[in-house]
Amino acid sequence: MGDTVRLISWNTGRRARAPEQAEAILGRKPDLVALQEVTSSLAALFEKHLGGGGLAHLAWSSPPAAPASRDHGVFIASRYRLEQISSLSVPWPEKVVSAIVRTGDLGLEFHAVHLPPGSSNGWVKIETFEGIYRGLVVPSLLLDGRGEHASPRDLPAADGPDEAVLPRLRVPAAGRLDLLLLTQAARPSPTGYHPGR
Repeated sequence: MGDTVRLISWNTGRRARAPEQAEAILGRKPDLVALQEVTSSLAALFEKHLGGGGLAHLAWSSPPAAPASRDHGVFIASRYRLEQISSLSVPWPEKVVSAIVRTGDLGLEFHAVHLPPGSSNGWVKIETFEGIYRGLVVPSLLLDGRGEHASPRDLPAADGPDEAVLPRLRVPAAGRLDLLLLTQAARPSPTGYHPGR
C-alpha cells in the first residue's frame, strides 16, 4: 500500500451505464470502490470493466431477484486482496457488503452500505442503522499518517463527490480498523464534478 488509499463511493442508481461509470471511476485511479444499487447484470459489467482496470478483487452482496425494491445490492472493487465477511446484521442483508482488505500485514475491515429510504420502507432504515451500530460497537480506530487518532473531519479534502483520500493507515498486524462507508456523504459534494452527466 502506498502513502494513501483512494476510496470512491457511487450510487449507480441501477442505471445500465456501467461501462461509462467504470471509465469515470478508473479515471480517478481509486484503490477501493464501493457501489450501491447494483443489480446482477450491472455487477457482471462492473466486474468486467473495473476488474480489467486493475480493481480485480471483488465482493458483492448478491441480492434476491424479487421484490423489485430489493433486487439491487452493494459492490466492492479493490486493488488489494479482499476476503468477504458477514459482520453486520441488518434487516435487508443485500444492502451491505463487508470485506477484509489485505495489504501485507494490514487487515482493513471495510463495510459498504446502501440505506433503504425511510419514507417508503417503514422502520427498515432505522433498523439498518441499529444493525450497523451493533456490528461496529467494538472499539474502532482511525489513524492519521503519524499513527495518531484522526477524526474523519480532519481528513484531506477530496476531488469528487463521496470520495475521500485517506492517509496511510498504520495499525499493528493484530490491530483492527473499522471503516463504515455510507452512501450519503457527511459533507456537501464539491462543485464542478457531477457523476452521470
